[in-house]
Amino acid sequence: MGKSIKKKVNATNGFVFKIKKINSKTSSKKNASPNPIGFLKKITISKIAKITKQTLVNNYENFIEKQKNKKLEEIENAKIKRAERIQLEILKEERAHQQKLIDQEDVRLENQRIKLNIEKQQQKIEEQKVKEPVSYTHLTLPTTPYV
Repeated sequence: MGKSIKKKVNATNGFVFKIKKINSKTSSKKNASPNPIGFLKKITISKIAKITKQTLVNNYENFIEKQKNKKLEEIENAKIKRAERIQLEILKEERAHQQKLIDQEDVRLENQRIKLNIEKQQQKIEEQKVKEPVSYTHLTLPTTPYV
């Protein structure tokens, strides 16, 4: 009769609005006072759409920020791990160098010990050479009475 209902889709957010069109044949009383609930519904839906859109944008921005922070943290952790690996390599090289010095000292001490043993053995040989000579003449004399 006097009213026709149209559906209108909001292009920004996809919400469907029902718009009532009032025919001029209806009473002037209805034309004079528009439906306050319909007006509130339009405002509320519009505000809800804006809030929803802003919430989605904020959520997306928060997500992007978290992803950036996560990536930065991963990069920082990678740098720390790399630094730790470098320090570990330096410590390994230092330990290898110290072990080499210890081995050289062990060889030096072993050579010194061997040299001392050789000197002791040479002293023993010299001591044995210095002893009083033994006479073997009694061994060469005849022992039989017929001589």
